[in-house]
Amino acid sequence: MKNIIAIHTTLANIDDARKIAMILMDQKLIACAQISSPMESIYRWQDKLETAIEYTLTVKTTEDAAQQVIAVIENNHPYDVPEVVGQRLTFSAKNYQQWLEAEVKYD
Repeated sequence: MKNIIAIHTTLANIDDARKIAMILMDQKLIACAQISSPMESIYRWQDKLETAIEYTLTVKTTEDAAQQVIAVIENNHPYDVPEVVGQRLTFSAKNYQQWLEAEVKYD
């Protein structure tokens, strides 16, 4: 069985989140995507404290496809330095694992 990876990025609006999710789905690099409700982010940018309302896009893929997913996110993200982080999931239901592996088509 392959490792499942959850990759997260934040975006200023839901349309940008949907656009990236659909590109990844169309390329069959992810099995699914979730877009969270707006949240407030607090961060430092160019030595200035900033706040912003953002959406989180979370996608599920295999470890084999993760670097390609990251590249697609970075190439289609409107931010200069997008947050793109992820983690290897430590467990999943067997049926979910099989479904995810069947959905992700990575060469």
